[in-house]
Amino acid sequence: MPTPIFREVAGEQSIRAGYIEPLLRQPSDPILAARGLDLAVYDELLRDDQVSSTFQQRRLAVVSRELVIEAGAADAASQAAADLLREILDRLPFDEITDKMLYGLFYGWAVAEVIWARDGGRIVIDAIKVRDRRHFRWDRDGRLRLVTMRNPGGEPLPERKFWIFRSGGADDSDPYGRGLGWQLYWPVFFKRHGVKFWLAFLDRFGTPPLIGRYPRGDEHEKERLIEALKALNREAVTAIPDGMLVELLETRRTGTASYGELVQRMDAAIAKIVLSQTMTTDPGSSRAQAQVHMEVREEVVKADADRLCASFNAGVARWLTEFNFPGAAPPRIWRRVEDDPDLREIAERDRIIAELGYRPKPEYIRETYGEGWLPVGPAPADARNAQASMSDGCPCCGEADLAEGIRKKDRIDRLTDMLDDATRSVTDAWIDRIRQLVETSESLEEVGRRLLEIERDLDPRQLADMLQRALALAGLQGRDDLIRGR
Repeated sequence: MPTPIFREVAGEQSIRAGYIEPLLRQPSDPILAARGLDLAVYDELLRDDQVSSTFQQRRLAVVSRELVIEAGAADAASQAAADLLREILDRLPFDEITDKMLYGLFYGWAVAEVIWARDGGRIVIDAIKVRDRRHFRWDRDGRLRLVTMRNPGGEPLPERKFWIFRSGGADDSDPYGRGLGWQLYWPVFFKRHGVKFWLAFLDRFGTPPLIGRYPRGDEHEKERLIEALKALNREAVTAIPDGMLVELLETRRTGTASYGELVQRMDAAIAKIVLSQTMTTDPGSSRAQAQVHMEVREEVVKADADRLCASFNAGVARWLTEFNFPGAAPPRIWRRVEDDPDLREIAERDRIIAELGYRPKPEYIRETYGEGWLPVGPAPADARNAQASMSDGCPCCGEADLAEGIRKKDRIDRLTDMLDDATRSVTDAWIDRIRQLVETSESLEEVGRRLLEIERDLDPRQLADMLQRALALAGLQGRDDLIRGR
C-alpha cells in the first residue's frame, strides 16, 4: 500500500504564482496587479457616497454588536485564561480596533501589530495597532514581510506578533485575499463618468442658447449681433444668416434612458456588492421584501463577525493563553449578532405547553427570561386550607390526576371535574342509601315517607364545606388568569 505524501505539491510552485520582487508574491487581483499593488485606486472608491455609506453600514453593524468571551474549557486554567482576555479587551478600545480591521473586507487583507507587555508575572496586551497594509507583503513561503526603504524585498517579521485578517478569494493560493474594492471598481467607474457627462450636459443644455439672425452677406451686422447677444451675459450664443434653418438631430430610440437612471443603477449595484441587498439603503416595494433584504444583510454581518473573530481566536487569543497558561484551552470571542427573541411569543408558547400538562424547570426560566425570578409565594391561609382539604379528601388532586385534568383546554370543565371528584365520596353515599330505600319500598307513597325520615340523617355540612373550598380554588384560578392576561 503506498504511503501518503506529506509535502505540498500544488502550492507555491504552481505556474500561477507571480512575484513582485524575487521573494514577494503578486496578488491575484488583476486591478492591483496591473498597478503594482498601488492601493490608491481603491482609496478613491471610498470617496463615493454610496460606497462610503454602505460600507460604513456593514462595518458598524458588526461593531455595534455585543462582544462575548467564552472559556475554551471548564478547568480552572482555561477559565483563568478567559478572565485574563476579558480583562484586557475591557481595557482596550476593541470596537475601534475591530472597525479598522474590517477594512480588510474592502482591500482584501488587514494587519495589526500586538504590543506585548509584562504585568507582574503575566504577559498582557498593552495595545493592538492596525498598521497600513501597504507596508506588508508575503513571500513565496507564505510568511509576512515588512517592506522598507532599506529592504524593498521585505524584512522577515517575528512570529506571534501580527494579527492577520484576510477576506475573499476563491482559494488559498493568494495571501492578499480579494476585497470588495475589486468588485466595486467598475460600478464606481461607470457612475463617475456618467455623472461627468451628466454635468456637461446640464452645463450645455441646462439653459437654452441664444440664436440671432443677421442679413446674408453682412459680416459687419454679424459681429454686432454676436456682441449684442454676449452683452446679455450668455456664453452660449449663435449667429446665423437670415433664412437659414438650425435643427437638433436626435437618435430615434425606444424606451427611456438618462444619466440619472445610470447613476441609480450603479448605486444599486454598489449596494448589492457591499450589503448583498438594496432595500436597507434605497426604498423598497413592500414591507415583506424589505424584511427579506434585512435578513440577507444580517447573514452578511454575522459572516463578517464570525470570520474576524475566528482570525483573532486562532492568533491573539491562542498566543496569550500559551504565554500565560500553557496547556489550557484558549478562550474564544464572538459577536452576538442575532436579535433578542420576542419574550411575548415565548411566554405564549410556554403557556400553551403548560396547559398541556408540562411545567418548565427553574434552569429553563433563568436561561430564557434571565435572573431575578422566584416562584410565586404561598397562597393565603383559607386558600391553602381549601387546597389541602381538596387534596386530602380527593385522590384526583394528586400530581398524575392533576396533570390529566390540565390537559383539558377548557378551564371551567377542569374545575368542574375536580369539584365532582372532591364531592363524590359524599354524594355516592347519599345515592347508595336512596337507591336502597327505593328498592325496598313497595309504593311511591312509602318512598316519599321514608325520604322524609332519612332527611334529618343526611348531614349537608360536609358537602357545603367541600363546595366552599372548591369556590375558593376557582377564585384563585380566576385571579391568576387575570394577572397573566389569559
